[in-house]
Amino acid sequence: MLIDDHDHIEFSRLEDELDYLLASGVDGIYTNGTSGEFYAQTEDEFDRIHALVAEKCEKARMPFQIGVGHMSAQISIARMRHAIELAPGAIQMILPDWFPVSDEEAIAFLKSMSDVSGPIGLVLYNPPHAKRVLDPAAFGKFCKGVPRLIGVKVADGDKAWYASMHLHLPNVSIFVPGHHFATGSQRGAAGTYSNVACLQPVGAKRWHEWLAS
Repeated sequence: MLIDDHDHIEFSRLEDELDYLLASGVDGIYTNGTSGEFYAQTEDEFDRIHALVAEKCEKARMPFQIGVGHMSAQISIARMRHAIELAPGAIQMILPDWFPVSDEEAIAFLKSMSDVSGPIGLVLYNPPHAKRVLDPAAFGKFCKGVPRLIGVKVADGDKAWYASMHLHLPNVSIFVPGHHFATGSQRGAAGTYSNVACLQPVGAKRWHEWLAS
């Protein structure tokens, strides 16, 4: 996020950055990953950022994904209600992050988000510094319990981790950092993500290609 000396977002520079990305050949734009500092945004800033992103992407016919993550479940749901009005291709979220949630608590939260999102698919962002870092079996359990959950964004692991993810999430998109391989399946995407703002399928491999290499 571009911040001035008074801790205000420089929206004119954000607009320039969006223009640059939209002209660069990426396959999509997403907001509020780690470097977007979603936890530090006011709700007015959240609304203004995403109105700008939606306007720019719709004009350019560019798919976009909105991140509604927040440590507070209530704020995440409120952000979701604003985000769906902009009709993104997907919505990214995190689990409530004040304390490690149980499986039952996580599924209840994800179902609440799914109830609000309507037909829009959900992507669960689970970074290494989350209060609870999920293993492949947990991802599979959550995706089975919440069919609207169509993707996960996560740091990857070794070949055993990839094999386990393939076993537990055969029909869910998996997004990993841009310097690693990213993989997808029948419903999902094969690509990497950049911490600037984009989804970009550079050097991606399918599951069977990675496991056979």
